[in-house]
Amino acid sequence: MTGQLIIINEFLTFVQNKLDILDEQSITQICATNFTDTEIEDGKGILYKSCGDKVRHVQRKGDDKKKRNIKDVIRLLKEVDPDAQPNFVAKDLNRLPPVLFDHVDVTRILKDMLNMKNDLVKFQLKLSAELGELRNSIQQIEKNNVTSHLNSCDSAITATYSCKSSTEFDYPDQP
Repeated sequence: MTGQLIIINEFLTFVQNKLDILDEQSITQICATNFTDTEIEDGKGILYKSCGDKVRHVQRKGDDKKKRNIKDVIRLLKEVDPDAQPNFVAKDLNRLPPVLFDHVDVTRILKDMLNMKNDLVKFQLKLSAELGELRNSIQQIEKNNVTSHLNSCDSAITATYSCKSSTEFDYPDQP
């Protein structure tokens, strides 16, 4: 580890680790029901302090303060380079809320599956085209090798026949 900051905070651990899996709305709903206002505000303060002075810490007020604070945290975690972020860990893993099928965005999963299927079809088409080109290249090389081998054999036969025919008629004087 190259001096990366490690901070113990269950709220930030959950959000940081679920950004790739869940959509913002699901993360917001799960965090709003499983973490207190104080935990969320403290986590937001820690995140803003650890990410430097480049970002402005906005104090939220009003009815949806909790959800807007969570969205601020999500936005900041997405905007700040992951290498510049500290690693958040949980001291009490039981505090991390479970992610159930109710929270998973099924349309996103289906969309990802469709994209993977299309990528697989493209890959198969590209692979079969490259395989066809490779077969053609091999056949061309084999054809060239056979042709050059036959040409060299023809040359050798012609040279041998020429030598024999010239020596047959080239008899020394006999008495």
